[in-house]
Amino acid sequence: MKPIIESTDGIVSIVPQMGYHAADMYQLLLDADLYSFTNDHPPATAHALADRYENLESRRSPDGSQWWLNWVIKKVETDELIGYVQATVVKEVADIAWVVGVRHQRHGYATMATRLMVAQLSAMDCQAFSCHIKPGHVASNRVAQKLGFTETDLIKDGEKVWRMNMVSEQGDPADGLTAATDL
Repeated sequence: MKPIIESTDGIVSIVPQMGYHAADMYQLLLDADLYSFTNDHPPATAHALADRYENLESRRSPDGSQWWLNWVIKKVETDELIGYVQATVVKEVADIAWVVGVRHQRHGYATMATRLMVAQLSAMDCQAFSCHIKPGHVASNRVAQKLGFTETDLIKDGEKVWRMNMVSEQGDPADGLTAATDL
């Protein structure tokens, strides 16, 4: 995994999440409004968040069957951490998610950072992607659409499943990504 991936326009970068990021992320993740459309909750303490991040530094599930890849989103201009993107990868399939702090929303950061992550995962031979979005979460629906995801009829844990396949009919994994990044 590349250490830092920066957008070509220099607005955001994604950096592999480490335990020491918890101190900066804790306050951002306390905002209860972040959890209106998720099945998650704010971290109990900064120490608990640091422990969680440190446990994820191996990037692997305990049985080794999954990659657990997590990046913090950083505003390039200020070096401020503004959210995170994550992927659980099994073989060539990645289930992804994104979270951007409330005061940083509505600037396109989720789309930019998630696009960077999808490009990195595609370079690691991921060919299919899914994400799960609560019904009514308009902002996340827009992010998924901009990235080229298609809403399915599937519901998992109360969330709609969206999918994107990076392999075109010609079998070129870059075709799907090119279409998604041209938006």
